[in-house]
Amino acid sequence: MNQSMTENLQELGDWVNRPEELTRLLYKGLLLTIADAQQAILAKQYGEANHLCQKAYEIVARLDGGLNYDAGPLADRLHQLYSYSAEQILQADLQKRREPLELVETIITQLDEAWELVVKQKQTSHERNDRGRQQAINPYIEQENLQEQLLRITEVEHVKQKENLNTKKREPGGGDRDED
Repeated sequence: MNQSMTENLQELGDWVNRPEELTRLLYKGLLLTIADAQQAILAKQYGEANHLCQKAYEIVARLDGGLNYDAGPLADRLHQLYSYSAEQILQADLQKRREPLELVETIITQLDEAWELVVKQKQTSHERNDRGRQQAINPYIEQENLQEQLLRITEVEHVKQKENLNTKKREPGGGDRDED
């Protein structure tokens, strides 16, 4: 086996051993894709917006597919958030509106921030454990704790976003549909 292939397998092994890093990358990629899709809609580049919305939808599907339902009911709640996000992405694509993408951006930003805090806590915990002895850590327990933290952060914001959306709909000229 050549050295390049060995390095690639080593890197793949690192991702398998640290799924939290892969999740962080998916969140970051999703946020960048959503921002690009919003810009494409604003510029009325609807073909590009469609491509970017499809990419965002696929990222959400990968996040949803990676949930560990053995970790408890919080995986179900994250599934609901991911399903809602996927639905909003489809609506943004069909209606060529930025507002649904803004909702998804808010949800994913909060999940990303909470995920980052948990990863930092995990790293700190690992550093303490590495001093004297290695402690086997059950990744499912950590994932359940992470999901619980993510849920707390997003539930309140999700309700606020829906209330803001309903308020905008009641106002004359509410919404942000771009007219041709």
